[in-house]
Amino acid sequence: MNQLELLKYIWKNRQKWYFFKVKVMKVSPNNTSREFCIYIVKGNRMINLNSLIARLSTEKHVSLKKDNLFVRGCGMDMAFFVLEHFLDDIAQNLKTSKAIRKIEHGYCCDSAQQYELL
Repeated sequence: MNQLELLKYIWKNRQKWYFFKVKVMKVSPNNTSREFCIYIVKGNRMINLNSLIARLSTEKHVSLKKDNLFVRGCGMDMAFFVLEHFLDDIAQNLKTSKAIRKIEHGYCCDSAQQYELL
């Protein structure tokens, strides 16, 4: 599956409950950063989205550290933050490829809060 097909699959299925699987790998001692692994399940396979999220991310607070997503921030649900911005980035990416004509921010926000914490 190439990147565009994966983005389209994620966008199509983003509103399914527990479509995204989030595993918190590490929280810094001072609680100001976290390391996550974010997955989706397609068929019987878990697909790791970390490198895709880091590559598409327009947020300076999100980067790849080893194989985990490294996110700086505290005081809010950082998994929600990452997913919401990832969905916004997908929307912009697909919008430029003319796969999506109209994007509403609310769709990203609603979908981002439906993840399953592993």
